[in-house]
Amino acid sequence: MGDVMSDKFVASNGMTVGIDQFGVGFFTSKPHGFMTLAEDEMRAMREFFRAERDEELGRWRWPEDADVVVRPSALVENRVLATSERTGQAEWSTRGEESNDWYGRAARAYFAAHPEPKPWGSAKNNEVWALRFSDQHGFLPYAVKTDEGGPRFWWTGNEGQSAGYFAREFAEGHRIFPEVSNVAE
Repeated sequence: MGDVMSDKFVASNGMTVGIDQFGVGFFTSKPHGFMTLAEDEMRAMREFFRAERDEELGRWRWPEDADVVVRPSALVENRVLATSERTGQAEWSTRGEESNDWYGRAARAYFAAHPEPKPWGSAKNNEVWALRFSDQHGFLPYAVKTDEGGPRFWWTGNEGQSAGYFAREFAEGHRIFPEVSNVAE
């Protein structure tokens, strides 16, 4: 891989890429390989490719400081490592910690953007759940999970009315059928 800080960058496929002297155009080693972008377009393209790479590497970039990335631990559930790409400093945080330093704030933002999955979020087809709405509008005593028409829970009332709901609409619940076994298998 080439050095981006020089006039030209040589990609792994051998193609040369560079930015023109005004910082608004790309050129490549292909004939007629020049494209002009406005400054805001250039910034958007950089952010797009950075986001693409972040997703590929499983990291989340903190919106408050784009130099800070957060990665979930592969070994400990609800634990993340916040790292400053500028300084290399890093700090581990666990969901629920109240650290107010820079890294703790980044970790809390990560957890807010990635809420803990609820058990009904991974329900299987034909399971029956009792679910309470997140907005306290009520309780569905018998909602059946189905993938028909998307991942939904379907409820049918006594008078034949029915409605479909997504798992994210519920704040709490428990599985009714099949019964949850308390015996370790």
